[in-house]
Amino acid sequence: MFAAPVKQLIMEKLPANARIHQQSKELISNLCMQFLMHLTEQSNEFCNAQNKKTVCPDHVLDALTVSKTRKQNAEII
Repeated sequence: MFAAPVKQLIMEKLPANARIHQQSKELISNLCMQFLMHLTEQSNEFCNAQNKKTVCPDHVLDALTVSKTRKQNAEII
């Protein structure tokens, strides 16, 4: 569902003569999925804290602002 578009983006951003190992594409795809899941959870927490039922763009931006991606990266790897 999600891996194919990410892999396509990877290939579009690489120079025409560049190659990337299949495992590298899978790792990038998995990291993207983990990041989106984390961002969604954080956004939902901001939404709930404001007693809202719908996650709005401000909640997502707040989640990005306070996100501790270094810690998350250590947990993923």
